[in-house]
Amino acid sequence: MQTSAQFVGFAALLASGIMAGFFWTYSFTVMWGLDRADPRSAIDSMQGINVAVPNPIFLLFFMGLPLLLIAAAILFWQTGQTASLWLFAISALVYLVGGIGITGAINIPLNDGLVRATIPTDIAAARDIWTTYTTAWMPWTHLRTAASALAFALAGLGVFFSAT
Repeated sequence: MQTSAQFVGFAALLASGIMAGFFWTYSFTVMWGLDRADPRSAIDSMQGINVAVPNPIFLLFFMGLPLLLIAAAILFWQTGQTASLWLFAISALVYLVGGIGITGAINIPLNDGLVRATIPTDIAAARDIWTTYTTAWMPWTHLRTAASALAFALAGLGVFFSAT
């Protein structure tokens, strides 16, 4: 049972690192790059990204991560490792609220609105659409990044304490 708990805990740690990296990449590279592009190109690019991201591989990690974290918590509970149990349980809660919850409540509706937008030929009109979108979208993505990084750190501590 101990080996199973550690294996699932490590898988959860790996998946949480992938998701933290995904959100970090948007917070500190992708969106900054799009902000420097012609706003018509930025809108067009983000529309394509928003259609491409919810693919089966992404969704496996995005939606599967809390299941792995909860499974690890349960397995550590069964082995009597309460420190790891709580670290994985709190990690799952942080990611569910800060990763999935914010994404579903805020970022996806903003993405859907941008996908439906017609790209204007006028650069000033396009800049208004892009600026309105990123002004609303970015703070929440920074929060998703922080929550995912915290979930990763907590899972890392859970794995660490399971080995001691």
